[in-house]
Amino acid sequence: MRLLTDSLLHDARAGVDEPITRPVDMVAVVQDCLRLLNPEIASRDIAVEVGELPGTTGDEALLTGVVSNLLVNALKYSPRSGATVRLGGWREGDTCFFFVESEGPTIPVEDRDRIFEPFRRGTGERRARGMGLGLALCRRIVERHGGEIGVEPADESGNRFWFTLPA
Repeated sequence: MRLLTDSLLHDARAGVDEPITRPVDMVAVVQDCLRLLNPEIASRDIAVEVGELPGTTGDEALLTGVVSNLLVNALKYSPRSGATVRLGGWREGDTCFFFVESEGPTIPVEDRDRIFEPFRRGTGERRARGMGLGLALCRRIVERHGGEIGVEPADESGNRFWFTLPA
């Protein structure tokens, strides 16, 4: 939550200016997020699998906020124990693709765009607390970096949140 708050403040200060674009080591970003979320991961007995993660360019603080929020949501909506959260990515040409996959309830088709709007949550979502700002902030950050963000069903069950960034 601290990372998301810091990112929100950083984003607010940045105004409409382009984000700072420097090389970003996404492996280090994910490791930092996992270190901060370790107590929650351990208390929920959730396995986290990290695959390949290409480096990208962007504002590291803002991108840390995106990864942190997607991880927090994956943990929040996963089964209480025995679940697996997967992170990974790859590069194709000038685009980097990243994903966070969890085993929570699959998001209905009609909610897949709506959940990225401010103060909007999935229809019938009552389990988790929140204001419905995290995914809206993620979309704003990713789009300001020239990328896209979305969600789709995971291969076996659950959801795969994905985003793209310029390489």
